[in-house]
Amino acid sequence: MSYFNTDPNAWYAISDSSGGFNTTLYGGGAGIEHAVYVAPANFSNIDAYWQIILVSGSHSIFTFRNRATGPQNCLDVNFNAAEVDPSHTQPALEPGDPPSTSQQWTIQGWGGDSNNFTSYQIQNVGNGTNFDLDDHPGNPLFLSSYTGKTPTQQWIFSSLGAINDASFSTNAAVSFQLPRHTANSS
Repeated sequence: MSYFNTDPNAWYAISDSSGGFNTTLYGGGAGIEHAVYVAPANFSNIDAYWQIILVSGSHSIFTFRNRATGPQNCLDVNFNAAEVDPSHTQPALEPGDPPSTSQQWTIQGWGGDSNNFTSYQIQNVGNGTNFDLDDHPGNPLFLSSYTGKTPTQQWIFSSLGAINDASFSTNAAVSFQLPRHTANSS
């Protein structure tokens, strides 16, 4: 397993490997406040810019923030009965509560994809390893109950440049730490 290395002070484009960087992940746009979706790439649109922050005390758990929706919102998951996958779970950008496991994500290497990019599997910590981040082309993202390494489950990343925005500073942000568990001794 390879771990994802990130610079918390850089913006990233995130794409599924089915479209390469011809498509990309957007947040908060299309007139839908909390939407997260894949669409044709337009890197002049700030909806396509993502900050990826390693959770303190971890080597593979991250929180995602989107430039358009601001540092107060993190990538989260919500139940949606209309989602056709049996998980009925779709990502959305919601007010940040980093200790919440629904706003924490694992990023693990899957190796190369058909376009020779290093691809990664993204899973939500709160929902576990039985669900991969996936997309229905032209529709919202979802957590897929099929974890078979399809091209729409293989995510690729590209740096878009430095953040240079104090409101996204990881020093000023809420401390992204894993919850501590204590043993109760008798």
